[in-house]
Amino acid sequence: MLKPLFQSYIFIFAFLPVLVFGFFLIPGGAGRSGRSGGLRRVFLTAISLLFFACFGLKNFAIFLASVAANTVFALLIDRAADAEKRRKALLFTAIAANLALLGFYKYSGALPIAISFYTFQQISFLTDLSRGEIELDLPDYLLYITFFPKILQGPIVRYREMKEQFDRAGETRFSGERFLRGLFLFTLGLAKKVLLADYLSGSVDYGYSILPRLTWLDAMIVMIGFSLQLYLDFSGYCDMGEGVCEMIGIELPENFHLPYRTGNIRDFWNCWHITLSRFFLKYLYIPLGGNRKGKARTYLNLMIVFLLSGIWHGAGLTFLVWGGMHGVMSVLHRFLCDVKASKQGRSPKEITLLPDHPVFRFCSVILNFLYVSVAWVFFRADSVHQALQLLKIVFSKPWLRCSIRLAKSCQLDEIWYALKILHLDSWQYSGYVSMWIVLIVSALIAFNRHTFREYAQRHRIGTFTYVLLAVLFAWCVISLGEVSTFLYFKF
Repeated sequence: MLKPLFQSYIFIFAFLPVLVFGFFLIPGGAGRSGRSGGLRRVFLTAISLLFFACFGLKNFAIFLASVAANTVFALLIDRAADAEKRRKALLFTAIAANLALLGFYKYSGALPIAISFYTFQQISFLTDLSRGEIELDLPDYLLYITFFPKILQGPIVRYREMKEQFDRAGETRFSGERFLRGLFLFTLGLAKKVLLADYLSGSVDYGYSILPRLTWLDAMIVMIGFSLQLYLDFSGYCDMGEGVCEMIGIELPENFHLPYRTGNIRDFWNCWHITLSRFFLKYLYIPLGGNRKGKARTYLNLMIVFLLSGIWHGAGLTFLVWGGMHGVMSVLHRFLCDVKASKQGRSPKEITLLPDHPVFRFCSVILNFLYVSVAWVFFRADSVHQALQLLKIVFSKPWLRCSIRLAKSCQLDEIWYALKILHLDSWQYSGYVSMWIVLIVSALIAFNRHTFREYAQRHRIGTFTYVLLAVLFAWCVISLGEVSTFLYFKF
């Protein structure tokens, strides 16, 4: 069975139309149960289960087993509402079981699809249920866990956020403008993924395969190229998921907000994979004591969070080093904020370390991006040795010469045809044009002042938008060719 990835023909031309038409053709009123949009909720659950089943029976069976086990825990916790010790014991057992399942598959080398995301969401659900912050509703719980626009890539949403959306499902009426805004956001996200991230991956993968032969400029392109590829791939997928939800009147929380425009590591993690940061804050950092037990304990808690984040992303020393680099920089930033805050009698959260001046802001953004990019090297590399190989070249003497093979590994056919039409294909530097266009456009998107989500929400849907949407959508569809992978599948 074909996998209905967002950037696939089967999803765009079969799954998506069935979703939109089916959702609005189903009556939105209350059914026999008195639940608003009950039939629509059943439809969303069914199509989400079908979506997940398309990724293989083994993945589907593990997912159903996880949901079934957590449903039992949810029922037991709900019945133990008045017995605090028993409720806490059940919650501890449930979290341990979920993490054990995740750990087993993550480190056995056979990771089921989306297990990290649905495991974290189930931990979030059970914790909130145990604390009395939500009420148990099994049909909505099943829809919350299975809801397909977020299951593969996040965001890691809390049950209360989605419950409010599902409760309004029956009231939603089809809106042409809302549908177009959703399609606009979906198309922009698809372009991020298909026209930029997938082509950047060509240069990055080729660069890592010939590390000893890279020049300084080659190494910089590979390092920065991966930073841009990861952002465009992941945020593009989130844009597509948000666009799909917008078409049927459901809103997912923002998961990326221009993280590469930030000037320090604290702001970066407030803007990168926002819902994961929020998850670690609520369910790990605060339970560890947060900043309530003194400065030394605060620094230790920050370090623990980032090291565990590294372990969560994958087995191997490279992920631990990546998490440690972010942890060390976060602790250093917090320490400097604490020192400055104590002198000024203010909260560390209100402190900015550098003067609010365009030059300082520009320099801090560049330095922060470079530090994050160096850390991403360990995230991408197969081993610490391979990461150090690349970084040794990066920190060597600059040499502005780029390998033509590296450049041609990032070749868009459309750009090459344009060069031929203009009779520039015989130009000695023609082979570099495509790579530099992809890099520059990717950087402009990553460092832009607005996200695609903001453009889709605020941009006036007019003739120009229709033409742009049609051209970009057609270009993306033509460029699909075959189903590409999603970078975060292995996490």
